[in-house]
Amino acid sequence: MRQYLSLLLLFFATTLAAQDAPRLRWTIDRPDLQQWQADQVNFLYLVANNSIEKYDPKGQLLATYRENNLGTIAKIDVNNPFQILVFFEEFGKVVLLDRTLSEQQRFSVGELEGGDFLQAIGLSSDNQIWLYDTELFLLRKINRNGKTIRQSLDLSLLLPSQDFRPTSICEHQNTVFLHDPASGIAIFDPLANFIRFLPLPNQKTIHFFGLYIVYMQAGQLKSYNLSRREQQIEQFANFDSSQYDDIILTNFGFWTKKDTKISFFSLK
Repeated sequence: MRQYLSLLLLFFATTLAAQDAPRLRWTIDRPDLQQWQADQVNFLYLVANNSIEKYDPKGQLLATYRENNLGTIAKIDVNNPFQILVFFEEFGKVVLLDRTLSEQQRFSVGELEGGDFLQAIGLSSDNQIWLYDTELFLLRKINRNGKTIRQSLDLSLLLPSQDFRPTSICEHQNTVFLHDPASGIAIFDPLANFIRFLPLPNQKTIHFFGLYIVYMQAGQLKSYNLSRREQQIEQFANFDSSQYDDIILTNFGFWTKKDTKISFFSLK
């Protein structure tokens, strides 16, 4: 695993500086696009017309999931490609899917400790549930029986602002990230111990690539190195990132989003 990460980070450093322009491989336009995400093994997930579609890097549709009785899909967590979390906020339901997008389990968030005051939810690396409790300002890790097995200290005492309203939770590289699009990211270890706060104001979406947080800001593709705690602007040769709303990197190319149009560019 460590060797894989080293190769991944080497790829990231070298390909961004490559002289050859990225090559457009395919494009799909979904006027009803609601969300998009990518997992750690380079599969793309689109939420469109309240369905989840899974694509490979060749643009082939691999699987589809649709549930008509639980309202709008509020959140998907695809960090574990073998266990996809889908949150239906209106009905307070969580559905877990396998890699074929077949349903494995569903439960009510009201069954989880702190679930009645849930603001953000995500899957842990051991397939338990992370949630943010807005009543007590706690990051909680909940088991499948709904009981808290880890929790942070009161974040209202730890964060620089009392107005912290996270909308997403992601556990990545043995670290938990609690993202508030208005202010930034609260970072925790796997035991829910607060590490630090990364100011990143007015940033709607973030993505992860190895030890980097990657995001679009003011038309520029930027990365934040979690190890060195450095931010920098990334550029591909002969490619104008300012033409896109969002970009997701993979280990051999990247996806772009412009309005409802998704494209894949290879670097080889």
